[in-house]
Amino acid sequence: ANAVREEGRSTWAAYYKHARGFDSLRPLSHRGVNDWGSVGMMAIDCLDTLWLMNLTAEFKQARSIVEEIDYTPAGREAR
Repeated sequence: ANAVREEGRSTWAAYYKHARGFDSLRPLSHRGVNDWGSVGMMAIDCLDTLWLMNLTAEFKQARSIVEEIDYTPAGREAR
């Protein structure tokens, strides 16, 4: 269980360092890419996993990224 938790921590750390705010991380180039609508999809997707693994510091990092996302479609105003 600890090995899985540490792998989760390592994966999140790589994303946070190299691709924070992007949808995903390209592991070989260490670059972020927006390939899911430019909404920081990895941060959104990781929230529950980080929570369940009790990685609280990493969860807070992901939550802060998600809180900063502009979900308003380009060219349209929120109603």
